[in-house]
Amino acid sequence: MFDFNSWCEFLVIAIVALVVLGPKEIPTVLRFVGKWMYRLRSLSREFKSHIDELVYAAEREDIKKKTEPQHSETPHTSDYSHGHK
Repeated sequence: MFDFNSWCEFLVIAIVALVVLGPKEIPTVLRFVGKWMYRLRSLSREFKSHIDELVYAAEREDIKKKTEPQHSETPHTSDYSHGHK
């Protein structure tokens, strides 16, 4: 998932955050970032589930259209059964 360059970049960001924010503020900032990440992931999951529902409904509609008989192409059995034995 992470290669060596990603870890180096993460380490640089962590060192800069430590210098800029100080050791006392980092836990507060991490909690804040964690809450926002949770909210973003929650919104992402909700959006994905709505898209999945729309795709499922569209697929069901396509299948329904393909499987329902065409009224002009299929003869009705009731037309042939009256008066014929």
